[in-house]
Amino acid sequence: MGFAGVIVAVGRLLLETKTSSPSFLFFLTVIVFGFPAPLMVWIAESIIIRVLTEHSGIVQSAYTVNLLTIGAMIAAPFLILLLGAAALWPLSSDRARKWSAIVGMLTIELTLIFFAVAFQFRTAWLYEVRETGIVLKL
Repeated sequence: MGFAGVIVAVGRLLLETKTSSPSFLFFLTVIVFGFPAPLMVWIAESIIIRVLTEHSGIVQSAYTVNLLTIGAMIAAPFLILLLGAAALWPLSSDRARKWSAIVGMLTIELTLIFFAVAFQFRTAWLYEVRETGIVLKL
């Protein structure tokens, strides 16, 4: 989907339209509002990993993990509604904004790739811990 968004932004750059693409600040806002959901999941996973490695504190951490996972489930649809509303907001045409849309889309794509790689490294590390039983390699 992100690749398609970049292609549409490039197409809008080449074609004359009456409306323009959103500014870079819009895309920066999307990143800022999109960041809490995966961050909450990351923190919840970190708490669970800490509890499993220390073999204690599950009762004390359960409430926090529950709040974080519920928060992530609420934050994600909120971002979708925000993006849907912003997509319907008309903007006047400006040539400079067309370039900022491409830069913004690429920034979002790089952020998503970063999250995907980070979660994949953590999952691979957890799989290795499961297979070897060794939590830290010194």
